[in-house]
Amino acid sequence: MIFQIIYTSAALPCATTADFKEIAIHAQQNNDTLNVTGILLFSDGVIFQVLEGERRVVETLYDRIKRDPRHSSIVKMVSRSTDTREFSAWSMGFAEMNYAHVSELAFLLTKDSLANALPQNPSAELSVLSNTYARVNGL
Repeated sequence: MIFQIIYTSAALPCATTADFKEIAIHAQQNNDTLNVTGILLFSDGVIFQVLEGERRVVETLYDRIKRDPRHSSIVKMVSRSTDTREFSAWSMGFAEMNYAHVSELAFLLTKDSLANALPQNPSAELSVLSNTYARVNGL
């Protein structure tokens, strides 16, 4: 059984895109060891993240995120158990809406690239939340 948390938060003004790229790089390295997958989207100070893996590990990561001083207004939108991972190939994908240089960790987030970053058959929860994120951020 896979446990998944989907949350959103606001980045504090002192947090930069570079901070979140660094978080994604660090997460990739650690998440491989922890068997955690997911995606981190960042747009104009709004964060959307999916974490999935073993329940205890995901909850511990989420608790650490809640204490991270670069976040505020953290809202857990989904906390659920599921049979399959939605991001099985991503130890932690990262996308930033206004980032102009394409790399393996970050790309220009548009409506099309968001669709490509998400699984082909997302859960109803992920579909609704990612579509909402896209609308709110003008994608």
